[in-house]
Amino acid sequence: MAGAGVFADGCPNAGGTVYTSITKAYSIFSASPMLPGRDRVILFLSDGDPSDSQQSILFAQEVAAREFNYSITVLTYAMGTDLDATGTGTMTMMARQQYRSIQPGLTVAVGEFRQISNFQNLRASLSRFYSFFALEDTTSATVITMPYYDAFGLGVILTVAAPVYTTATFVASQLRGVVGVDITVTDLFGDISYFSDDEHQYAFMINTRGQAILHPLLNQPVDISTDPLFQDITLLETNEEFRTLVYSSMRNGMEGSAVFNATRFLVVGESQYEGTRRTTVLSSYHWKPVPGTSFVVCVVLNLDSALAVSRITPRPRPAANMATVYHRLDLATPRGEKCSQFGRLAVSDVSAVKFSPEAFLDPSHYLNVPENKSAVGNYISYLDGATTTNPYFKSGVINLVRLTASVDSIWQSSTAAQFRQSIVWRYIGAIDGVFRILPGTQLPTSYDHLSRGWFTRSVNDPGITSFSTPYLDAFGAGYVVTLANSIRQSAQLSKSAVGAVMGMDFTAGYLNDLLLTTYSQCKTIRCILMDRSGYLVFHPVFLTSGFDPTWVHLGSQEPLVMSDLINKGVLQAQSCVRYDIFRRFITYKMMNGSTTVSGRNVCPRSSAVDYKFEVLAGTNIFVGFISSTVCSKYKGSTGVSDCLCPKVNGLGECYVGVRGCQCPCSEFVDYTPCNNTFPASSRAYDVCPAEVVALPVVPRKEDSVSGLEKCFNGKCSSITSSQTCQATSGCSWCTEDEKGTELTRSYCTTDCQCFHGRRGRENPNTICDGSSSSTSSSSAAATIAGTIVAVVVAIIVVFVIAKSKSRRSKAGSNCAAVQRTAPAPASPHAPTCAPLPAHGRDLEPHPEPASSDMDKRGMDAPRGRGRIPSAPTDPEYGPPGMDLPPDYNMAMAFENRQTLDLVAPPTRGTVRDGHL
Repeated sequence: MAGAGVFADGCPNAGGTVYTSITKAYSIFSASPMLPGRDRVILFLSDGDPSDSQQSILFAQEVAAREFNYSITVLTYAMGTDLDATGTGTMTMMARQQYRSIQPGLTVAVGEFRQISNFQNLRASLSRFYSFFALEDTTSATVITMPYYDAFGLGVILTVAAPVYTTATFVASQLRGVVGVDITVTDLFGDISYFSDDEHQYAFMINTRGQAILHPLLNQPVDISTDPLFQDITLLETNEEFRTLVYSSMRNGMEGSAVFNATRFLVVGESQYEGTRRTTVLSSYHWKPVPGTSFVVCVVLNLDSALAVSRITPRPRPAANMATVYHRLDLATPRGEKCSQFGRLAVSDVSAVKFSPEAFLDPSHYLNVPENKSAVGNYISYLDGATTTNPYFKSGVINLVRLTASVDSIWQSSTAAQFRQSIVWRYIGAIDGVFRILPGTQLPTSYDHLSRGWFTRSVNDPGITSFSTPYLDAFGAGYVVTLANSIRQSAQLSKSAVGAVMGMDFTAGYLNDLLLTTYSQCKTIRCILMDRSGYLVFHPVFLTSGFDPTWVHLGSQEPLVMSDLINKGVLQAQSCVRYDIFRRFITYKMMNGSTTVSGRNVCPRSSAVDYKFEVLAGTNIFVGFISSTVCSKYKGSTGVSDCLCPKVNGLGECYVGVRGCQCPCSEFVDYTPCNNTFPASSRAYDVCPAEVVALPVVPRKEDSVSGLEKCFNGKCSSITSSQTCQATSGCSWCTEDEKGTELTRSYCTTDCQCFHGRRGRENPNTICDGSSSSTSSSSAAATIAGTIVAVVVAIIVVFVIAKSKSRRSKAGSNCAAVQRTAPAPASPHAPTCAPLPAHGRDLEPHPEPASSDMDKRGMDAPRGRGRIPSAPTDPEYGPPGMDLPPDYNMAMAFENRQTLDLVAPPTRGTVRDGHL
């Protein structure tokens, strides 16, 4: 419809009123297949008398209609009152198909003519089209529509409707109207959207035409803001075994199951920039039709023991004096020291907990019931052990809340404190939907850590400490970089199952400080940090006033170096397709085994080694050293040329016909809307998962931080070094005045006064008013990695050591017992519910708890995946669902890991067993 609108808008308003053009409508039917049980209709609208004769009009229409045995219904509309009797008479004969040459005895589809003089209610006037066919086909059947985007803001919904007649026998009855109800897809199919444990097992739904309604590679319904376009499921489930064993049966509305090795396309950070990773998983498919609908649901289970997820059995409830801080500080009075974190209410000495939909037995209930004081009170009372009434948390959630509470003391230890000026946020997110952040602050309702790039990057590359590229922090910290590492649930290193991911955000300027401190040569050459997709984690140009460091690729800043890496086969292009937006994304990847690579004579003016990259062991980044003599751009006899980069930040449109070096880009994939198909060539590429939705900013109340000190005061005005200033949270090295003129003397001040180098420019995500500003080489590569990674490593190691000691000396002790003040009393309205079975969940809806003060809210809800465990027997902890040792710790995965032997940053220049 959108394409038809564009076409109509482009039609010139000139020439006569040619009624014989109706033959063009007939020609469209000639080129389209006839579907059984469907009526064909032409709506013909005109606001003027015909320029051609009545005889020629009816003759042309009769010739076209004869091909279809006059079975196509024609409805004609005179728009306005300018038509005379000739015009209205002609349109009446066209609708009734009153042709002189028609043979007697033939059945003609008789339409009707209607004149519309009032345009104020045009939709109602044209709705006669629906009534016309309803009068001919009386039925009592209930109709369920395909999902569509609601114009009134409910998100993606579907309509269930049934006709209403004057009699119950449907004989000589008259249609009086239609009764219907709109239901959000999240409400109806939330169990499907949030079913899977990880990327390897999930649920999806199609209709009997084979179109994918829900699938983890598509946007979740809560993230869609236009009418969805439904593609064939075989574009997402690409195996031939799926087509032969599953597809035909599902399209026929049948029930069945099949087992085969299935292809998975895993998210690697943010797929449109970083690409995807293809893997094969032994999978079991089970499908069944939804009664009374055209929908068929399929559950895909993981049978690969190496990828199975083991479950954590909940331990006894915590002591009643444990005090949980929930992130909704506006709904529950938090313990701890209140402060202002970039203008938002926070607590500095304790972390806050938030849950994803996966943490609840009924995700759709969580998404559609507002969090008010009553709901938050129910959460806290249950988690603190003050009540046994479970507000629909899954079994294991209470245990994870207790377990992760242990990190508070570690995050505030002396080891972590030395990096306090540069670390903005610390957090840990569990596979089961529990998230904890320090300083404790309110997060957006739509925040789901399971779908964020830092989380998926670590889950799908376990054992690697991953760095993100710089991005503008949604909570006001300026440009930051995320460092994250996975925590495995199993002590066996051969398993890839991840129980949680721990991360932290630090200022982007800290990387410059670290490079200059670690490598003296970085004062005379360009030192950069680059991830495995070729995106820059740090480049000296990032320090330039006003330069946006988000998603800057190597090719846009060092084109000759990138070209040389491509020519060497070290940096290789890869492609994936997002069928829902008709785009192919071209990204890059440093090939496995690329630990050190260098180039000589990249620029003709240099005879020395022009650049060198070394992988930082145990991480996803490379440190690069680029000679200051390397020319930034050159085209000459060497054949080396610039990379083509349409945009400095993000993705531009691919250059057509270019072979060689061009920055990551995207291009249109041919699509035929008439039969909803893509060219067969597109199936050669991987499938891109849907992109992560941008994180909204949480609004604050005007008086929420009034009179509070900052959670961290960097004392920016007292800093005299640009290096230290740029590494300090909330500070900016000011080099330009309000007009962009370079200052005679640069100085350090706050982001609110001089964001990103220019005076008067503010951080768009920082609330600057209302908060108090009162004072309250390989060996070298190993060193820089060790200095940064040691922050997270030390935290995990201390965590593991503490749990290991507890396990050997105090079996059954409470690992997360924290003596706090008494919690709020439990709500008398809190529902009681039983936990799910240990081995998973069915698709039956769970009863919603009674609540008299919970209002419906909008669809600002997080994305994510659900879960169903399918794990093998663990030699240490037993089969899934069995009781685990009382002091079981998901961090025990690190106990025997060589890379985590460090508790403090390593001695400069040392490498242990090839690891940091």
